[in-house]
Amino acid sequence: MKNIVLFASGSGTNVENIIEYFKDIDVKNNFFVFTNNPDAFVIERAKKLDVPYFVFNKQGLKDGAVLHKIMEINPKAKVVMASSVGTSDHLKQALENGAYDFIQKPISLEAITNLIEKVLEEESANV
Repeated sequence: MKNIVLFASGSGTNVENIIEYFKDIDVKNNFFVFTNNPDAFVIERAKKLDVPYFVFNKQGLKDGAVLHKIMEINPKAKVVMASSVGTSDHLKQALENGAYDFIQKPISLEAITNLIEKVLEEESANV
């Protein structure tokens, strides 16, 4: 069983889509939601889906502390960062801090699906 950490700061629509995708393909995973917004609706979605959530401050995301904490918990974690304000500097910093990939918002279901399939293919190739 894999641990999947999802970062979200708004409504959580993408979080719910990702979790539902895994349910639909019958792959068992543990999900965790991290958010920098204590009032974000994603927290309500996480509660509804019975998914643990964690609130952090923006500085922890910018300086890599959140990413480092995830990697400390699970060094094999595949962390994908998503942002609506992504720049090449954000991408470079996320990857240098250990992120697996970075997605620019708005995120399409196709982009999420392609990324998840890429991770699953790499994992099956490493078995």
